[in-house]
Amino acid sequence: MELARTGVQLKLKRTILHTVVCLLVASATVPAWAASQGKPPSARELARQANEKWRLDHDADGALKLFNRAVETAPGDGWVLLQRAGFYEAVAGMVVGDQVEAIRRAARADYHFVATSNPNSVEAGVARDGLARLDGRNWFPGPDVTCPEDADSAFANAEALFASGRFEESLSSYATAAEKCPDSSTIWMSFADAYFQTGRLEDAERIFRKALAVNPWDRASHRFLVETEYKLGHPGEALRQAALAVVSDPGYEAAWATLRNIALGNGRAYLRVYGEKTAVTREKPGADGKPRITITIPRSLLGASSGDKSHDSEAGGDTTESGGAVSTTTALSDASCWLVYGGAKALLLGEGPKGRKDARNPTPFQQERHAVESVLGDFEPNDGAPFWSMMARARSAGFMDEAIYVHLLDRQLVPEYKEFRAQHLRRLVQYLLTVVVPKRTAGS
Repeated sequence: MELARTGVQLKLKRTILHTVVCLLVASATVPAWAASQGKPPSARELARQANEKWRLDHDADGALKLFNRAVETAPGDGWVLLQRAGFYEAVAGMVVGDQVEAIRRAARADYHFVATSNPNSVEAGVARDGLARLDGRNWFPGPDVTCPEDADSAFANAEALFASGRFEESLSSYATAAEKCPDSSTIWMSFADAYFQTGRLEDAERIFRKALAVNPWDRASHRFLVETEYKLGHPGEALRQAALAVVSDPGYEAAWATLRNIALGNGRAYLRVYGEKTAVTREKPGADGKPRITITIPRSLLGASSGDKSHDSEAGGDTTESGGAVSTTTALSDASCWLVYGGAKALLLGEGPKGRKDARNPTPFQQERHAVESVLGDFEPNDGAPFWSMMARARSAGFMDEAIYVHLLDRQLVPEYKEFRAQHLRRLVQYLLTVVVPKRTAGS
């Protein structure tokens, strides 16, 4: 098989391309329709044709030609770019040889463009999630379910029909797959999504609930339920489902974008600020027997003095080694706050503050709490430090722990977060609905 973009022969691991889960919110999918006679097909129609050629005809080369035509027709259409990026991502996982990384770079370029073009959109959130997958940041994988072969076959057929916009036709195959593999929340979620596309909202809601009965932390089911509940006339439940999508996986950027949209649509504020976290790690002791601490500062923070830092997956980081404190300016901006944060962590992981029994082996959460408390101290919210002002508001409202987990989550924190989430689900949702997306007061 030859991909037109690279002109390089690619060896498939399997002869049939398997489908991947739909990358976009249900409402973004373009229904099948024939191009108007005498008029060239639109970019979205070309993308629909590309999906059909790929999923149903298993012609990856022909699909890529159509995806490229679609992008050339509408270079700034985020939906079209996400469709092509999803195609690249799936193909990269199914080929062998030297071209895997080249295809992943192509996917990354499309995702990056969408993520930065309109950062607050749901499409941008989906793109950031794609970048996270490419970076291997899948911290909350669903339950490992092995389905029988006939269920896999039915699901693959249903997904192919769905991707080409043939939603009504896909329902029977989804039903077969769900019947034969009822423990797969992914199958139930996709089945419900197809019902949503046909306008059968009550059926969609019912099937989404089945997905959540199988896996209560199925982030996509919570997110897709938002629009379903809203269209059914249940805005309060839609808002709650958006919060649950975030709680299910605080790194799920599409959920944050959905929460923003539903909150603003319900007359609420949206006060979440994305922060590029300074990473601090303890390496093996050097020749002197002392631990070596590495502080990785996001490049976008270097030389910055204020302002919210948008997510930029292309940005790297610069590292410094430390056995103690780092110098900071006295005027606390977000950038200087992150330096204080990194220095506090370095001290804790190095010699450790005197009097702390857990200083030499603190848990990831204890590290975060210590660093955050070191930054906040007598901190007063200000325009130059939007992220840390958000953290200060959480502390004032009594939600410090919730804010740490929600806004500072990383791979090391995940095990503790799962336990915390199970015990404090109500408080996590309460934090989001009262502090992050609070009701607007008169005059605000």
